[in-house]
Amino acid sequence: TCALSSESDELKPFTLWQLRAQTRTQMMSYVIRSEGGQVIVIDGGMTGDAGHLAEFLEGLGNHVSAWFLTHPHDDHMDALVAILQAPGDLRIDDLYASMPDREWMAKHGSQGELASYDRACAVFEQSRHVPTELQLGQEFRIDGLLFEVLGIKNLEITANPINNQSIILKLTGADR
Repeated sequence: TCALSSESDELKPFTLWQLRAQTRTQMMSYVIRSEGGQVIVIDGGMTGDAGHLAEFLEGLGNHVSAWFLTHPHDDHMDALVAILQAPGDLRIDDLYASMPDREWMAKHGSQGELASYDRACAVFEQSRHVPTELQLGQEFRIDGLLFEVLGIKNLEITANPINNQSIILKLTGADR
């Protein structure tokens, strides 16, 4: 269990935004703000979405308490990769994921997926934001919000391999 807040265990409300794609490419980018102002990001989108995401986060105080990557596809992690290459004043406390290793990616992913994975891993290392591996059943309490890890990578699944390595998070707040 990871406690990121010294507040009580009372669940509090939150605001959730699904950011709109800034390119003609599909993507996923969610930003959550707790009642106390803690910011959590899930994925982030493509490289072309990075500027909009960074500007949105600047408007929320330029501080992300936790950033979760659901799986290693470019439409989920490339915005973060671009931001880490030029973070400006943005501060990211913790990065979490459950990603396969390179050998598995090379065997089951496409050349493009492997190239994107390699690029992301290199930037994570260089920026010192290497994702912490999530564990099944792990819980995070962040400013009165409860995040539960219901699913992590399953290397036995090789049909639609990269998408099927996605984490599953359950977020609970006071009213939802």
